[in-house]
Amino acid sequence: MQRMIIRQNSATAEEIASHLRACDDVFVRALEQRVEIVAYADKIARLAHCIEGWRDERLVGLVAAYFNAQTRIAFITNVSVLAEAQGVGSGGILLEQCIAKMQTLGATEIRLEVEESNQVARYFYLKHAFIQSGMSGNILQMIRHCETRT
Repeated sequence: MQRMIIRQNSATAEEIASHLRACDDVFVRALEQRVEIVAYADKIARLAHCIEGWRDERLVGLVAAYFNAQTRIAFITNVSVLAEAQGVGSGGILLEQCIAKMQTLGATEIRLEVEESNQVARYFYLKHAFIQSGMSGNILQMIRHCETRT
């Protein structure tokens, strides 16, 4: 198996949508139950900073974040890795590269949300220095404070 190649902002909306559909069974609650995948993929392709993992020209991992330059707050909207690419640190590599990119842009904090019942994801984010900052229903809000880089 070829090792993962990391790219930034190269995936098309169609490639992102295909990846998200392929990951749907990996999410605790199917993504299609929460968002309209084609519209979500288009929004990510147009507005998010994407850190992508590719293997054999196939998108196998994606971390996407929005950055607000005025507030200097980043929001990670998606972390997804195909089942075939899990268990070898791919998600952590992509997440850390996204964090580094947000810090380079000037982020002072990075936020994300995760379902409270998703113990695996919660542990993953804690391991990457995110802390709980609030709750909204069954959604856990997490934050990582950053030192900016230039």
